[in-house]
Amino acid sequence: TASDRFAEALLDLSQPLELPLRADSASVGPLTLQPDQVEMIVANNVLEHVADLPRLMTNCLALLK
Repeated sequence: TASDRFAEALLDLSQPLELPLRADSASVGPLTLQPDQVEMIVANNVLEHVADLPRLMTNCLALLK
């Protein structure tokens, strides 16, 4: 199933990010996100609304493998 492969967490990555980050996932429960751990970030219809796009992209790069 999708929940076996993906953990969903709603994060505001345009804010300062300190890793490891504890987050809650509706599909798998509590998560601890580490640098270079995430395979995919979905930001659908979000980027054009973010005030600090460089910070958001830097945070995405920090999380992505």
